[in-house]
Amino acid sequence: MEGLFQKSHFNQLVLLVCLSFLLGFEKPVLLVQAQNEVKPREIIINELMWMGSTTSPYDEWLELKNMTDRPIELAGFKLKGAAESNKEIVLPEGAVISAQGYFLISNNDKEYLFSKGRSVLNVDPDFITSTLSLSNSALKVELYSQEGVLIDQANNGEMPFAGKNSANEKASMERNENPSDGSTKEDWHTASASVNFDPQTTEKGTPKAPNSPPPPPPPTTNPEPPKTVLESSPSAPLVSHLTPNDPQSPTLLSIKKARQSPDETQVLVSGWVTAPPGLFSSRYFYLQDESSGIQVYSQKGDFPVLSLGQKIQVLGLLSTAYQERRIKINRAQDITVLAKESPPKPLSLTIGQIGEAYEGMLVSTKGAVTEPQGSLFYLQSDGQRIKVYLKKEAQIEKPRLKAGTVLLATGIVSQYKEDFRLLPRFNEDLKTEQGALPSENPFKKTAASQNEAKEKPKEEEGKVLGAAAKRDSFPWSLPLALGGFFVIGYLIYDYQNLKLNRNSKVWARVGALVARWRNHRLKRPAR
Repeated sequence: MEGLFQKSHFNQLVLLVCLSFLLGFEKPVLLVQAQNEVKPREIIINELMWMGSTTSPYDEWLELKNMTDRPIELAGFKLKGAAESNKEIVLPEGAVISAQGYFLISNNDKEYLFSKGRSVLNVDPDFITSTLSLSNSALKVELYSQEGVLIDQANNGEMPFAGKNSANEKASMERNENPSDGSTKEDWHTASASVNFDPQTTEKGTPKAPNSPPPPPPPTTNPEPPKTVLESSPSAPLVSHLTPNDPQSPTLLSIKKARQSPDETQVLVSGWVTAPPGLFSSRYFYLQDESSGIQVYSQKGDFPVLSLGQKIQVLGLLSTAYQERRIKINRAQDITVLAKESPPKPLSLTIGQIGEAYEGMLVSTKGAVTEPQGSLFYLQSDGQRIKVYLKKEAQIEKPRLKAGTVLLATGIVSQYKEDFRLLPRFNEDLKTEQGALPSENPFKKTAASQNEAKEKPKEEEGKVLGAAAKRDSFPWSLPLALGGFFVIGYLIYDYQNLKLNRNSKVWARVGALVARWRNHRLKRPAR
């Protein structure tokens, strides 16, 4: 034993303990990551069923492809833009994609039963996550490695480059051979083959199988001159040089009639602003006429200055996001302000009447509060109930309502997937039967004060957040590691002194405390 604690051996032991402590303090997986380093485009996003299936719009999936001749571990890889509520999909431990193989990520397994039937998939996914949600109108999916390196991308945040989404047929968006970075239309085509689907379905796609060949390029001889008329097809973009007052603009429709048009149809509607841009989101607002209401969306948030009650005309493309109809515009010039008028009064409905027919409209309803959960609660009446959701951007003070409180709620009818919900706009959109909320839970802000608050600069808030960020980003691991291995080294050194019968401070004190405790136990009288 004494040889173990000779000076040279002791120094080696202390060094070994320090190194092991440091390696254990950081993630040891880094030693493996160096061997598993993935370069951009070695894994690609190969196929996306962004529209779901004829069974359900939630029967979605996407497929990764390994372009190398070696298996690659996917644990810790992240997909951005492929999940609801801006969440990230993180691939779990044990996820591996084989050489030249495929990795299927699905919202459900192949046996999952939707309300209209079973999933059309006929192959087992490699990873199932219920958070998967692919946009039908602003698609952009990015794949990142564990180190945060962008490996690949699909689409560019606009309408999907390829794929088919009709009532009777759905076709996936497939990657072309020798792809570039996936951000251009030339990298993609619409699937024409049907592989690994249930045989009775009409879906086109090739999950966990080679992609179908792209269509042949169009002939280049005697090209037709460009058309100036408007077309309604999935590939027809919004004609940006037209304005609502242009003679070539489509016929003015009621919002109800426009909502009945298929996706990608260019429409011209007019109505009153019931929820201005920035109230719920910087990217959309709500418009209503005498017949119906609808959401107006801009990917860039490019709107003119609009206020509550303004009458406007909107030129845009019909689209659907999470089963809610909306008009997508390209630029602020697609909106013409007609007049400033009083906002429309809310339509009084029972809770049971709220549904598809009133989507996008300003309505009011009454019911008893159930399941209050901060920014979310339900109103119930005559066996029917509706979700009431307080959007964070609306800056409505969250009430602490008790279950059973009868409330009169006003808001926009919105649809998210299969659920309808009511979106109050201001604090005064929520009232009791007596006309005001209980005094212990007052809503102090009004529509005017909320608009003023949004215009105030947030410099002080930014300073606080900046200080917190600096504090959180301090490298605490270094001083903790240094302190840890110094303590361990000193204990080993002191133990060496004890073995060599030298002056040992720490272990001698520990021995004295143990001896004192034993003496105390011996002297204590028996019970």
